[in-house]
Amino acid sequence: MGTVYDTIVLGLGGMGSATAAALAQIAEDLRAGKGLAGALFAEGERAERVASNLDASLANLASITGKIDRGEGTLGKLVNDPALHDDTQLLIRGVRESKIATWLLRRFYENGRESSQEGAPPSALGKAPEGGKGPTGSSY
Repeated sequence: MGTVYDTIVLGLGGMGSATAAALAQIAEDLRAGKGLAGALFAEGERAERVASNLDASLANLASITGKIDRGEGTLGKLVNDPALHDDTQLLIRGVRESKIATWLLRRFYENGRESSQEGAPPSALGKAPEGGKGPTGSSY
């Protein structure tokens, strides 16, 4: 039994002829300028336009990633500022520990589900739980 190399490269068996036919079609499409790869390899106005657009897109991408890396903008701050990450974690922890926040989120979710099923706007949140204590131990 031959190897895969024998089958493909040497053209032994049906696989070799199928591969050769596929490669011939790919080469023809490239020569004709079909598809993105063909447009990149082709000569003329279309190829120049595709290459120019690709260059502009890469320049924009480099600009955006540079701003993120320098900590500019919201995404740059999110990526580069560990204090922001830590503060977000504290906020999430506080919401989880707060009975009133948990209650508000649950009511908001339930009212939203009811409204989407009924097609009506959400009703008021209703009455808060009595005697609840926040993360600091204070009453609401």
